[in-house]
Amino acid sequence: MDQETLSQFPVYFGLYFDPSTGKTYTEDGTETGFTFERATWTGLFGLHFNWPWLNPLSFATRETGLKVLAFAKRTAPSNLAVSLDETQKVVGPFTRTIERSIVVSNGEVNESFSAGWLASGLIRRGEAYMAKSWTAELKQAGLA
Repeated sequence: MDQETLSQFPVYFGLYFDPSTGKTYTEDGTETGFTFERATWTGLFGLHFNWPWLNPLSFATRETGLKVLAFAKRTAPSNLAVSLDETQKVVGPFTRTIERSIVVSNGEVNESFSAGWLASGLIRRGEAYMAKSWTAELKQAGLA
């Protein structure tokens, strides 16, 4: 991606977001391989538009959710059940958004982690760093 085009995109914590495709790019224009979406407002009279002030990196697409799920399963202890929650969350009176979550359970404790934020960590820090961070998150949640 050339710098002129890149400069037209909104920047979220150092990642450039193309609202028309959901693709993200690093500062040098390299595509990250992860996609995100904006939260959607669905209102009266069939009105639909994106919430411009909500960070789209919170809202992983299905494709990104599945990539993060594969990472989470690979790096979580084998005794944990790890799944992707794609349930639509009704936030506020009219917002209809799927905030995909990685759900981890040890049979007693269930915790949800944002697939979008985990993907953001993978982009910024890489798998090796995030594997350590993910393990620490699981321990802090009482799952590992």
